[in-house]
Amino acid sequence: MLPDNFHLHLFVWFWVVLSFILLAFLLIVEASGYIINPKAKTLQPTGIIIVSSQPKGASLYLDDQLYDQTPAQIKDLRPGIYHLRIQLDQYQDWEKTIQLKAGQLIKEQAVLFLKEPKIEIVASPERDKVIPLFAREETSVEESIKANLPKGATDFAWNERGDTLLYRCGSEIRLYSQKASQTDDRVIARFVHEVQKVMWYPDFRHILFVVNHELRVIEIEGTNNTKLLPLPSANFVVLENTIYFQEGQEVKKVKVQ
Repeated sequence: MLPDNFHLHLFVWFWVVLSFILLAFLLIVEASGYIINPKAKTLQPTGIIIVSSQPKGASLYLDDQLYDQTPAQIKDLRPGIYHLRIQLDQYQDWEKTIQLKAGQLIKEQAVLFLKEPKIEIVASPERDKVIPLFAREETSVEESIKANLPKGATDFAWNERGDTLLYRCGSEIRLYSQKASQTDDRVIARFVHEVQKVMWYPDFRHILFVVNHELRVIEIEGTNNTKLLPLPSANFVVLENTIYFQEGQEVKKVKVQ
């Protein structure tokens, strides 16, 4: 003979087991990059955007709506185009438009540059160490590579891996890459005025350049073209996050991060 509460226990255990099964299903669905659309009664693919910044603690906006502070992970995003903006007091805004595909994970690492960097005069002995750096020799490039570059290419500089060549040509900033048996030569940015100088930023994800007497920085994707400061001379060097430049007989420096 069954106990009086047997059916009640069976009913409870049934719902407990069913709840675990549903929870496991939902976790698997989420881990696989999908969300459940109750209205359409379907599973919809999603993507994730992970955003960090230097310095951290900046305000992150998603499609002009405040989302969180950096670093942040934006989950369960449906495929589409999203606009990111990062803001932090005393720093210039960072912005990027992203096309997110189903199941895709995109990582964005934003480097923020100061709005009004402080310029200082460099005194000895620091000045004596910096002066020789202004006379650096141009990077040598094999003639076989030069033959693939447009006429007027100059100011060559390889990245840290030695597979991507930065150079300028007239009003253009360009990158020539050679990976495995493939080569690619692309324009990063084009301006009205002639580009006077180009140089890798130490992280090799940004390019420093001078155009129309302005020192600017741009990401290697061609995004976030940012003015750093007016620069009377195109002769400058960079050590870590500090720019050194000559103005008359003086050597000056400015931290841009």
